[in-house]
Amino acid sequence: VYVVKPTENGLIKPADNAGYMDTSESDLVRRIRLQTAEILNDVGVFIEKHHHEVGPGQCEINFKHSDPLSTSMNFLLLKHVVKRVASDHGVQVTFMPKPFYEYPGNGLHVHISLWRDDENLFYDSDYVLSDIGLYFMGGILKYARPLTAFLAQTINSYRRLKLGFEAPVVISWGVYNRSAMIRVPKITCPEGRRVEIRTPDAAVNPFIAFAAILCAGIEGIKKKIDPEAYMTSENVYKKSFDDERLLPSSLEEALDLLRKHHHVFTPMGDIVSKFMGIKTEEIESFRRENGTFNPESDITKWELTKYINL
Repeated sequence: VYVVKPTENGLIKPADNAGYMDTSESDLVRRIRLQTAEILNDVGVFIEKHHHEVGPGQCEINFKHSDPLSTSMNFLLLKHVVKRVASDHGVQVTFMPKPFYEYPGNGLHVHISLWRDDENLFYDSDYVLSDIGLYFMGGILKYARPLTAFLAQTINSYRRLKLGFEAPVVISWGVYNRSAMIRVPKITCPEGRRVEIRTPDAAVNPFIAFAAILCAGIEGIKKKIDPEAYMTSENVYKKSFDDERLLPSSLEEALDLLRKHHHVFTPMGDIVSKFMGIKTEEIESFRRENGTFNPESDITKWELTKYINL
């Protein structure tokens, strides 16, 4: 999330000039995070850590895991609280995926494991993930391109998904590889074994995003999709790949891919077609004012107006 202030020309600017884990961050930004954490802890949303992120005025806030529905609600509650706290301090926060062209975007890194009662089904003492964990990840990787429509739900999202920053671009996975789309943290304890999906951004509807991830992952388990071909220990930002190994470069492209793989997300019911209809209207609205979307162009006034408060 970015803490921002308005400018005289009607745009926004970061609330400070600090960087990652920077002790010189502004007192304003630090107080907003601290008060947000205190309020959320008081209502049962346990904040595990928070700190200044890479971008000026940018913060990361992590809360304790739970089931998908509870986590979705906690995420929305976090958004509500931090916006109110920022407003009380006379500034604004934005979860817009890419509010500034030159600074990192607002991601939503999602950590996932599957459990049966008290057993983590992703754990295997002899390998990085169990077969179920590998197949689940295989499904997400195989259907990553259509899945992206649910994980990057805005036109502005596709300014974040490009080379040069920490957002994923290449469909890949690796152990503690932060350039890959899916990272497997180096955690040896059974209860901590999980995968981290780095595609989603902070503007998603979490209910839709998490449901779509589960659909793709469960499809991988059903079909026993092996993710081995996608594994890498290299920095994928420094290599070239065919288009089929790259995430979509626009919302329009992602929706086209989703139409071709609609069957994967059948368990989500009518929400898929309704979602595609709403997003198609969004694309047409953008196009009427700005023409074809270009992820390398300057962020448009249309995007700021549409997404700054999303």
